[in-house]
Amino acid sequence: MGKPVGTTWTKLKKVAKKGATKITVVEFADWKVGDWIVIAPTENKYREADKRQITAINAATGEIALNAALDFFHFGDELGTYGTGSGYRY
Repeated sequence: MGKPVGTTWTKLKKVAKKGATKITVVEFADWKVGDWIVIAPTENKYREADKRQITAINAATGEIALNAALDFFHFGDELGTYGTGSGYRY
């Protein structure tokens, strides 16, 4: 059925603005280039999740490049709120 996945989620380290093509996470989950992730909504608007494919990972900075711009704004830790970057693999 596929390879077991270790850590499947992490938090956003910085705000991810609508239109952004990169996100920065607090710590890396068990993801690699080509995996699909979902950036969960961080407000009451449950439909504002973004599903994107990872195109690059910078382990030194926590930055993840995405295959398309984000459709929605997502809070990150820099504002004192806990945005989540929930992710999964196919």
